[in-house]
Amino acid sequence: MDTSLFDYELPKGQIAQAPAQNRDDSKLLVVDRKSGKLEHRVFREIGDWLPARSRLFRNVAAVLRARIIGKLQTGGKVECLLLHPGETPENWWCLLKPGKKLPPGRTFGLEGHFIAEILEKNGDGQCLVRFQCEKGQSVAGLAEEIGELPLPPYIARKNCTNTPEDKERY
Repeated sequence: MDTSLFDYELPKGQIAQAPAQNRDDSKLLVVDRKSGKLEHRVFREIGDWLPARSRLFRNVAAVLRARIIGKLQTGGKVECLLLHPGETPENWWCLLKPGKKLPPGRTFGLEGHFIAEILEKNGDGQCLVRFQCEKGQSVAGLAEEIGELPLPPYIARKNCTNTPEDKERY
Protein backbone atom coordinates (compact mmCIF):
# COMPACT_ATOMS: atom_id res chain seq x y z
CA MET A 1 0.00 0.00 0.00
CA ASP A 2 1.25 3.44 -0.90
CA THR A 3 1.00 5.33 2.41
CA SER A 4 1.65 8.65 0.62
CA LEU A 5 -2.02 8.46 -0.44
CA PHE A 6 -2.84 9.47 3.14
CA ASP A 7 -0.58 12.55 3.16
CA TYR A 8 -2.25 15.95 3.37
CA GLU A 9 -1.45 19.48 4.48
CA LEU A 10 -2.73 20.48 7.92
CA PRO A 11 -1.90 23.96 9.21
CA LYS A 12 -0.21 23.82 12.62
CA GLY A 13 -2.84 26.19 14.01
CA GLN A 14 -5.51 23.56 13.28
CA ILE A 15 -3.86 20.87 15.44
CA ALA A 16 -5.34 20.71 18.94
CA GLN A 17 -2.59 20.80 21.55
CA ALA A 18 -4.93 19.56 24.29
CA PRO A 19 -8.20 17.64 24.24
CA ALA A 20 -11.46 19.60 24.46
CA GLN A 21 -12.44 20.23 28.07
CA ASN A 22 -15.85 18.70 27.35
CA ARG A 23 -15.46 15.63 25.11
CA ASP A 24 -18.80 16.35 23.37
CA ASP A 25 -17.31 19.64 22.13
CA SER A 26 -14.60 17.83 20.15
CA LYS A 27 -14.51 18.80 16.49
CA LEU A 28 -16.22 16.57 13.94
CA LEU A 29 -15.65 16.89 10.20
CA VAL A 30 -18.62 15.64 8.18
CA VAL A 31 -18.09 14.77 4.50
CA ASP A 32 -21.06 14.33 2.17
CA ARG A 33 -19.76 11.61 -0.15
CA LYS A 34 -22.18 12.46 -2.96
CA SER A 35 -21.56 16.21 -3.14
CA GLY A 36 -18.10 16.38 -1.54
CA LYS A 37 -19.39 19.10 0.79
CA LEU A 38 -17.54 19.51 4.09
CA GLU A 39 -19.18 20.61 7.33
CA HIS A 40 -17.51 21.44 10.61
CA ARG A 41 -19.62 20.14 13.49
CA VAL A 42 -19.13 18.90 17.07
CA PHE A 43 -19.06 15.30 18.22
CA ARG A 44 -22.30 15.47 20.21
CA GLU A 45 -24.08 15.80 16.81
CA ILE A 46 -22.68 12.54 15.42
CA GLY A 47 -26.08 10.82 15.75
CA ASP A 48 -27.50 13.27 13.21
CA TRP A 49 -25.08 11.95 10.59
CA LEU A 50 -25.08 8.19 11.12
CA PRO A 51 -27.37 5.92 9.12
CA ALA A 52 -30.15 4.08 10.98
CA ARG A 53 -29.03 0.91 12.77
CA SER A 54 -25.38 2.03 12.85
CA ARG A 55 -23.17 0.53 15.53
CA LEU A 56 -20.45 2.36 17.38
CA PHE A 57 -17.66 0.65 19.25
CA ARG A 58 -15.84 2.48 22.01
CA ASN A 59 -12.11 1.97 22.39
CA VAL A 60 -11.37 1.78 26.10
CA ALA A 61 -7.68 0.91 25.74
CA ALA A 62 -5.21 3.15 27.52
CA VAL A 63 -1.86 4.26 26.17
CA LEU A 64 1.15 2.70 27.91
CA ARG A 65 3.45 5.26 29.47
CA ALA A 66 6.08 3.87 27.14
CA ARG A 67 8.73 6.62 27.10
CA ILE A 68 11.37 5.74 29.70
CA ILE A 69 14.38 7.92 30.39
CA GLY A 70 17.61 6.30 31.54
CA LYS A 71 21.28 7.13 31.83
CA LEU A 72 24.44 5.62 30.48
CA GLN A 73 27.27 4.84 32.88
CA THR A 74 29.01 7.92 31.44
CA GLY A 75 26.05 10.08 32.51
CA GLY A 76 24.53 10.58 29.06
CA LYS A 77 20.76 10.46 28.67
CA VAL A 78 18.96 7.63 26.85
CA GLU A 79 15.35 7.95 25.77
CA CYS A 80 13.74 4.54 25.34
CA LEU A 81 10.36 4.12 23.66
CA LEU A 82 8.84 0.69 24.31
CA LEU A 83 7.27 -0.70 21.12
CA HIS A 84 6.29 -4.31 21.88
CA PRO A 85 7.50 -7.27 23.94
CA GLY A 86 10.10 -9.66 22.59
CA GLU A 87 10.02 -13.42 23.04
CA THR A 88 10.55 -13.25 26.81
CA PRO A 89 8.86 -10.94 29.36
CA GLU A 90 12.03 -8.99 30.11
CA ASN A 91 12.91 -8.37 26.45
CA TRP A 92 11.24 -5.51 24.56
CA TRP A 93 11.70 -4.03 21.11
CA CYS A 94 12.36 -0.32 21.54
CA LEU A 95 13.41 2.83 19.77
CA LEU A 96 16.40 4.43 21.47
CA LYS A 97 17.69 7.97 21.31
CA PRO A 98 20.60 8.31 20.57
CA GLY A 99 20.06 4.96 18.82
CA LYS A 100 22.90 5.07 16.30
CA LYS A 101 25.50 5.62 19.02
CA LEU A 102 24.40 2.67 21.16
CA PRO A 103 25.70 -0.72 19.98
CA PRO A 104 24.57 -4.13 21.23
CA GLY A 105 26.11 -4.85 24.63
CA ARG A 106 25.71 -1.27 25.84
CA THR A 107 23.75 -0.74 29.06
CA PHE A 108 21.69 2.08 30.51
CA GLY A 109 19.35 2.40 33.45
CA LEU A 110 17.88 4.41 36.26
CA GLU A 111 19.20 3.83 39.76
CA GLY A 112 16.66 2.13 41.96
CA HIS A 113 14.46 1.21 39.02
CA PHE A 114 16.09 -0.73 36.18
CA ILE A 115 19.16 -1.76 34.25
CA ALA A 116 18.79 -2.43 30.51
CA GLU A 117 21.12 -4.04 27.99
CA ILE A 118 20.87 -3.65 24.22
CA LEU A 119 20.86 -7.17 22.78
CA GLU A 120 20.49 -6.51 19.05
CA LYS A 121 19.41 -4.00 16.42
CA ASN A 122 17.33 -4.59 13.31
CA GLY A 123 17.32 -2.80 9.97
CA ASP A 124 14.40 -0.56 10.98
CA GLY A 125 16.37 1.05 13.82
CA GLN A 126 14.59 -0.96 16.49
CA CYS A 127 16.62 -2.39 19.36
CA LEU A 128 15.91 -5.50 21.38
CA VAL A 129 16.53 -4.53 24.99
CA ARG A 130 16.63 -6.78 28.07
CA PHE A 131 15.34 -5.09 31.22
CA GLN A 132 16.15 -6.04 34.79
CA CYS A 133 13.58 -4.28 36.95
CA GLU A 134 14.96 -3.70 40.43
CA LYS A 135 11.54 -3.78 42.15
CA GLY A 136 10.59 -7.10 40.55
CA GLN A 137 7.77 -5.68 38.42
CA SER A 138 7.17 -6.31 34.73
CA VAL A 139 8.51 -3.94 32.08
CA ALA A 140 4.95 -2.65 31.56
CA GLY A 141 4.71 -2.09 35.34
CA LEU A 142 8.01 -0.20 35.24
CA ALA A 143 6.66 1.97 32.43
CA GLU A 144 3.50 2.77 34.38
CA GLU A 145 5.62 3.73 37.40
CA ILE A 146 8.28 5.93 35.81
CA GLY A 147 7.39 6.26 32.12
CA GLU A 148 5.92 9.19 30.26
CA LEU A 149 3.13 9.18 27.71
CA PRO A 150 4.49 9.13 24.17
CA LEU A 151 2.43 12.00 22.78
CA PRO A 152 2.81 12.39 19.02
CA PRO A 153 5.37 14.93 17.76
CA TYR A 154 2.68 17.27 16.41
CA ILE A 155 1.54 17.94 19.98
CA ALA A 156 4.11 20.54 20.91
CA ARG A 157 3.24 21.33 24.52
CA LYS A 158 6.19 21.54 26.90
CA ASN A 159 6.24 19.25 29.94
CA CYS A 160 2.88 17.82 29.00
CA THR A 161 3.38 14.11 29.43
CA ASN A 162 2.98 13.90 33.18
CA THR A 163 -0.14 15.98 33.72
CA PRO A 164 -3.10 14.26 35.39
CA GLU A 165 -5.29 15.26 32.42
CA ASP A 166 -3.00 13.52 29.91
CA LYS A 167 -2.78 10.40 32.05
CA GLU A 168 -6.57 10.20 32.27
CA ARG A 169 -7.37 10.99 28.64
CA TYR A 170 -4.74 8.99 26.79
